[in-house]
Amino acid sequence: MEKQRAKDIILDAFQAYKKISDKKTHYVYLRTNEGYREIVLNALGSNFMHLCGVKYIKPGESRPVSGNQFFHLLDINNVSSKGLKIRDDGTTGQKLQVIKHLDKLTSCASLRVIDQTTALLNFSFQAGIRSRKHIFCLALINTNGYYAPYSFLNYTKAFKQLPAGYPVECIYQFNPSNNRLNILSQTELFAKWEAINPYNYRNERNDASPTYLLPERRKGYNHKNNRDRDFER
Repeated sequence: MEKQRAKDIILDAFQAYKKISDKKTHYVYLRTNEGYREIVLNALGSNFMHLCGVKYIKPGESRPVSGNQFFHLLDINNVSSKGLKIRDDGTTGQKLQVIKHLDKLTSCASLRVIDQTTALLNFSFQAGIRSRKHIFCLALINTNGYYAPYSFLNYTKAFKQLPAGYPVECIYQFNPSNNRLNILSQTELFAKWEAINPYNYRNERNDASPTYLLPERRKGYNHKNNRDRDFER
């Protein structure tokens, strides 16, 4: 792939990744016959370079920068296409073909959660967020109760054995500066259900076990708008 083209793709993907980086993003999904559960994605800025499948060497230097440095350089728009190092084995091109879909990680309409360990070719991962169509899968590994990005997979013929997963019904975050709940996306089904069965939104301040949580079912309770409200303990 031509380096300038690769840089353009990376810059576009970077803007989408910033929406989920360095904050906890909760994916609520509906498990058949079991109710709502969730996994929590902890996507760090340092993960982004690996997801792109590139390395970067600053002009005049000889050693590649770290993932954190690359993320910072992108943030200040100080990345040169000449410094991008693209792999010869074709994996960079495969990753950049799907990295443009990072913006879909904040929309319920296109996502499913894989909540089981999955073996794939020469590696395995413990959970995944995949597209409903055969396009991409963000492979995840468990790190202290949260899930970190492991690889952004191009859904080629080799990956057709991926589990179907379960539909994502709500995506939310908490703003760490003011503890305010921000719902990024939710389905109509989830909104109707929650109108009479408020979901127990979890953040780091009130729950030490953020994965696989069933919602509270306090019948008769109704709130007008939960898209942007202060968290109540």
